[in-house]
Amino acid sequence: MRQGKLWKKEDYNRLGIAYAMFHQFDKAELAFSKAIEMDGSYTCAIANFGNLLYLKGQYEEALGMYQKALLILRNLNKEKSRLAFKIIINAAKVNKLLGREAECEKYYNLPLSIDPEKVKHFMGITQGPSGIARAAEVTGKVEEILFVEEEKKLKANK
Repeated sequence: MRQGKLWKKEDYNRLGIAYAMFHQFDKAELAFSKAIEMDGSYTCAIANFGNLLYLKGQYEEALGMYQKALLILRNLNKEKSRLAFKIIINAAKVNKLLGREAECEKYYNLPLSIDPEKVKHFMGITQGPSGIARAAEVTGKVEEILFVEEEKKLKANK
């Protein structure tokens, strides 16, 4: 990465994701912390730090990071962005793991108006006995959590 140049917060975020995917949690924590140190409102690193806490089984702390990232996005009027969508799905999954069905449902319903099919895909939605859609049981951790990177800005063709 960026040999001969200073690293940017985005570089540390990507490095943290790579470390987390290979279960090198201490190194991932250092990378995400460095990105957040560089920019305290960097939502990608904040959310990914939450993902790391999730992978370590620290679910309450993970939720706190997700809520912090969502608050920043809300203040930027980006609460319906793809980034917010991924963070909301992760928060719903954590609430499901904690047995908080009402909270899971609350987070699940937030992005439904944006893209219902993606919500169903990421949440593993199944039809319950009462006919109400419910999140399926959570299986593997790394495979199910949504790590986030910067949203690409589309340039208009001139």
